[in-house]
Amino acid sequence: MNKILRILIYTLLSIIFFLGGLGIDNTTILYQSVILGLSILGFAYWKNGKIRLPRSVYLYGAFLLFFLLSLLWVVWRDNVWQKFLLFLSGGIFWLGTYNLGKDFGKTFLKIFLALGIAFGSLFVIYRIVSSPMSFRPDTLYLPTGKATLHNHLGDLWALVILTIGYLYSLRKKWWHFPLILLGIYFLAVSFSRSAYLALFAGFAFMFFKLEWFDKYKKTFTIVTILTVTLFLYVGFFKTTIFARPYFEQGFRGLIKHPFGVGIGNFSEVSTDPEISHGAIETFSSLAHNIVLEVITGIGYLSFTFVVWLFLVLKELIKRKHSEGVLFTALFLSLTTNFFFDATYFIPTMLWLWFVFLGIAQSTDEELENR
Repeated sequence: MNKILRILIYTLLSIIFFLGGLGIDNTTILYQSVILGLSILGFAYWKNGKIRLPRSVYLYGAFLLFFLLSLLWVVWRDNVWQKFLLFLSGGIFWLGTYNLGKDFGKTFLKIFLALGIAFGSLFVIYRIVSSPMSFRPDTLYLPTGKATLHNHLGDLWALVILTIGYLYSLRKKWWHFPLILLGIYFLAVSFSRSAYLALFAGFAFMFFKLEWFDKYKKTFTIVTILTVTLFLYVGFFKTTIFARPYFEQGFRGLIKHPFGVGIGNFSEVSTDPEISHGAIETFSSLAHNIVLEVITGIGYLSFTFVVWLFLVLKELIKRKHSEGVLFTALFLSLTTNFFFDATYFIPTMLWLWFVFLGIAQSTDEELENR
């Protein structure tokens, strides 16, 4: 019975994570993800006989409560409700995977790599039979706009390369190097500077935590050169990542809307002529920074999320053990990505963020309790 339930959960998890990256009818998928997350949590309770709560879970719960309460005063409530379901499902996945522990993590890595290959295959198919109208900002394989100068596939494959690099250090297999080369291609054609920064952040953390600088000095040099080269290359086609006006808009919006305009409603701030100085070219429907998105969404109540994220990052960075370093590196890498892009509103990416967090925290505590 245990084996059957595991196979069922892994299968449903694979399906929902795949659907979450296609950009289709997200509301239906989000309801399904909440149900699946609760099912995983129920399986964890059945398996362990109890539910453990990770550190700072009450802060995140308070954030969700304020998020829900914001529906009372915001406009575009349907959009805010959808985003609430996204963060709710992510939080439930966090609790579920935290309680299933590192054994679940070993299987989930296979699911994650399969997702990367699946979306990479869809991208290749798109390039072969491309249509000028084939673009969506919330998928993991299509261009985000008509200019086709950005694709979130690179954001996903930065994490895949990080994973394969770690596995390669443990035991070399024939398929590792070809996938890394494929990943570099996906990074290059994605034009995603946030992906390059995320890749470097994840590798830098692993090199620091595992003391790899002497052992893999050439590898670190290659990763650094690759990151800088790709970043500069994309700079010829797009303005620098730090030139965005969203931070000014966000904090000016906080002054005007102290309790926020609703998470997911950044356009209410960005299109306000008093805030954007009437400059149409600075308009954006997204903040391209998860913290700024939350701050403009629920205003001063966002302190719950900001403090929660700070405590989580502090806990993971200070951890003593290295066994769960890959999941910590993946979480930190994705956090870096969320600081410079709007991938946090792609369900699959946010769910990955919480799953990586749950496994990383659980692995650390299991080692401490030995």
